[in-house]
Amino acid sequence: MGKESNFSLYSLYCLLFILTAARIKEVLNYEFLRNEEELHSALQKYGTRLGGEMAHRANSILRRFCSSNSNCELMAPFKVYYPEYTIAGWPRRISSCIIPKNMSTVISAIFCLLFTGEMGRTDKTVTSFVERSCSPRNGLHRYSQVEKLAHGYPWMNFAMVRDPAERFLSGFMYMCSSAKMVNETCEGCIGDLKCALRRTLEHSQKFASGDLSADSNLLWHLGPQNWHCDLQHNIDKFELIQYSPNDPDKVAADLRYVLTVGGVEPWHIELILSQVSNGTTCHATTHLAEKSVYMKQMEDPEVKELLTKRMHSILQVFFWDYVLFNYPLPKWEF
Repeated sequence: MGKESNFSLYSLYCLLFILTAARIKEVLNYEFLRNEEELHSALQKYGTRLGGEMAHRANSILRRFCSSNSNCELMAPFKVYYPEYTIAGWPRRISSCIIPKNMSTVISAIFCLLFTGEMGRTDKTVTSFVERSCSPRNGLHRYSQVEKLAHGYPWMNFAMVRDPAERFLSGFMYMCSSAKMVNETCEGCIGDLKCALRRTLEHSQKFASGDLSADSNLLWHLGPQNWHCDLQHNIDKFELIQYSPNDPDKVAADLRYVLTVGGVEPWHIELILSQVSNGTTCHATTHLAEKSVYMKQMEDPEVKELLTKRMHSILQVFFWDYVLFNYPLPKWEF
C-alpha cells in the first residue's frame, strides 16, 4: 500500500512538472519576438500608422538600437506582464484590460459597480470607489478567457493607452511624490525623477531578460504599457483608446462609445459620465501642486541628457509603446 501511494505521488509530481514545463514553453514562445527580422516586421506592420516621417524615424531608431539579434537595447515588446481584465457582467458584452495610470481605478470601479448591480443604488461613485474588491469575481487574466465569454459574438474589448512620457510623469507623481513619507514603493527615488527613470530602466531590463524578481511597484506603474494586455497575437482585437486627463471631452466621448457598443444601459452610461466629469480619484495626479515642479525637472539638462543618452533613453523603455499606440516619437536628439 505504501509503495502504491508513493508511486501515485511520484506520478502526480511528474505530471505537474510536465504541465508546468509546457506552460513555460508556451509563454516563452508567445511573448518573444524571436529575432531582428521579426522586430522589423512588427515595426513595418504597426509603424505605418505613425505616418511617413515618424515611421521613418521609428525605423532609424530600431536600426540604431538593435544592430543585431543579440544586441538590441530596446525593451522587447509583448512581454506577458500579469495581464488584468475586468468584465461588466451579463448581459453586457464588454471587457477592459487594466493598465496602471491609464484611468485604471475609474475603469475598475465602473465595471465593479456594473457587475455587482450597485451602480446608482449606493453612495459609491466611480471616482470614490477605489477598492478592487470585485477582482476575484469579475477579473480575468488571459485574453483567451475573454474570447471564451464572447463565444464568437460581437464583444467590446478595450484598453486605455497613454502618451508614454505623460504616463511616466503621472506614475512618478503617484509613486514618488515628495509628499510621500516612505520609500517602499518608490525604490528610494522619492522626489527624484532621474532616479525613478533609472530604476524603471533597470527593472525593465531585468524582467525582460527573465528575472521575475525584478517585478516591483515602480515597474508596474511606470514600465511599458504594451506588456500588460496579451497584445502580440491580439492587438487587432482591442479598441485602443488614447487617454489623457487633459482632454476630458475626448475621455467622455470615448467612454460613451465603448460603453454603448458594449451594451451598457443608457441610464448607467449617463450616470457614469456625470460622475467622471464631477470627480477625481485619490490616485489622480493632474491636480497636484508639485506637478509643475516635476515638469520643470523634465526640462532639466541632466534629465534631458538622461533621456537622450542611448543607454538611458526613455525610448529604450517605451519605444514600442510609441509605435504600437500611435504616439509621435520624441524629438530628442540621440
